[in-house]
Amino acid sequence: MKDAIARSERVRGLLAGLIHGLLMYLAFPPIGLWGCALAAPLPLLLLLGPAVRRPGLVGLAAAVGTLPMWMFEHHWVLRVSGLGYWPLVAYCAGWTWAFIWIASGVGRRWRGARRLLWVVAVWTGMDYLRGSVIAGGYPWYFVSEPLIAVPGVAEIASVVGQHGVTAMVVLMVVSLMMVAGGRDRRVGVRGVVGVSIAAGVLIWTGVLTGPSPTGKPVRIAVVQTNVPSDNKTGWTIPAQLRDFARFSQLTREAAAANPDLIVWPETMLPGAPADPESVATARRHMIYRTYEDEAGVDQELGETFFADQVAVLQAEVDTPMLIGAKAADGLRFERVGATGLQEFSDGMFNSVLVVAGSRVQAQRYDKVHLTPFGETMPLISAWPWLERRLLSLGAHGMRFDLSAGDQTRVLELELSGGVVVVVGTPICFESTVSRVCRALVRGRGGRGAELLINLTNDGWFGDSDRMREQHLLLARWRCAELGRPMVRAANTGVSAFIDARGSVIARGVDADAVGGTGARVEGILMAELTPAGGLTVFARLGDAAGAAGLIVSILMWASVVVRKWKQSAARVGTAFSSTAAP
Repeated sequence: MKDAIARSERVRGLLAGLIHGLLMYLAFPPIGLWGCALAAPLPLLLLLGPAVRRPGLVGLAAAVGTLPMWMFEHHWVLRVSGLGYWPLVAYCAGWTWAFIWIASGVGRRWRGARRLLWVVAVWTGMDYLRGSVIAGGYPWYFVSEPLIAVPGVAEIASVVGQHGVTAMVVLMVVSLMMVAGGRDRRVGVRGVVGVSIAAGVLIWTGVLTGPSPTGKPVRIAVVQTNVPSDNKTGWTIPAQLRDFARFSQLTREAAAANPDLIVWPETMLPGAPADPESVATARRHMIYRTYEDEAGVDQELGETFFADQVAVLQAEVDTPMLIGAKAADGLRFERVGATGLQEFSDGMFNSVLVVAGSRVQAQRYDKVHLTPFGETMPLISAWPWLERRLLSLGAHGMRFDLSAGDQTRVLELELSGGVVVVVGTPICFESTVSRVCRALVRGRGGRGAELLINLTNDGWFGDSDRMREQHLLLARWRCAELGRPMVRAANTGVSAFIDARGSVIARGVDADAVGGTGARVEGILMAELTPAGGLTVFARLGDAAGAAGLIVSILMWASVVVRKWKQSAARVGTAFSSTAAP
């Protein structure tokens, strides 16, 4: 009998996981049936009833059921790190098991409003843990994310953020389950009414506290490149020269339309660190690189060649530029042996540089949130020997030699007519990290960013255009939460312009204007965005909803532990008294 019940529960859990995974797959781009996101929590929530005797086993079966979705969504990781693919998939699926085990194991002791609060708090708190806390956070595949297209959601997000929207979705689903199930129907009705009223209040609050324009529209040209992701690992000098020439030509074409600013994607400037101090150091030491050209003839290229040439290009087009490049602190060359020089630095950075006035300027933004397993290995990077060993096994050719920036910094751009615009430039996956973008918008003792410009290299996704679409989707949430428009300059696409409510107003490139997706093509995208000022409620408070869910979960779990401890102590005391009685 027990074996039959266990088998039944395993099958039930497996089916629930499969259905949940299918609904999530349908909800996200490129299919984009956002209504499926509203239904996605239901299969897992149905596993939390008192009829489930072994929640840990059911949760494990559900986690196995979600594996096909996680495997498909992350298949692009195989070409980057075959060793890292399976741990990542298992890690993502493991959260399903943890939610069901924790929510069911503790929550079955409660009914009514306390059970409702417990389930919502655990779901939201665990999303916050995965998305913002553990290993730097992996804020991808939350049930709220496809809902950015729904009217009113952007206004709600500007108050309570993405995790707040998730909490409202889960609260509504659990409340409707209570209404339909007959038990705790009154609590369910109150939950439905409460969510509806809260949504209305939050929408009006978002409208009243929304962003306000701070100046005239800025006309921006994005030069979308289309080079493979190996420009970080195996970009040969002949290929660098060829690609730089093409980037320069696209820049000249963009400049012909008289934009106020031209933007290149992440890490698109080839060669050595291009910040002024590093360039001066390399020039002083007369550093050259030897390479073999396409004709097989040995050639020499100056270390500062590309930094010098991009300054010449900017002078030619007479338009300020933002470029993705390497930068360094304390770059130096020390003699090794009789004739050799070896490069050392106090830190090498993935940076955004400003090119204006015929030179690369000193102000720059260094990426502060290195991408886990792409630019750093959480915890493992603390042991270089172990990191090298794992790289040799599962990510051959990659080098985790970047340092994280010490703080977020905004860039001040002087455009035509002497107009100064303050921009925040999150790099790559930083557009998915709320705390980074929020810090840029809030500023540090001065003006915060009025406009976000996301430079990214999405070449890592290979032929997975769905991941490019999802990266764009997540960036839209930062605009909605913070009330700032955003420009995305993406190598291999999808470049886009997003308004302060998270709506895409332009995307793709001119070379792919008819019937294309804007992915894996090169070209130019040009549009206007109006810088915005003021701080949304979310910009002031941050991820309060996610943190609150985690704190409430811990407190409610602690109350159960304390109650059980008191009950155990009381039983021991009673037994002792009975034994001691004459």
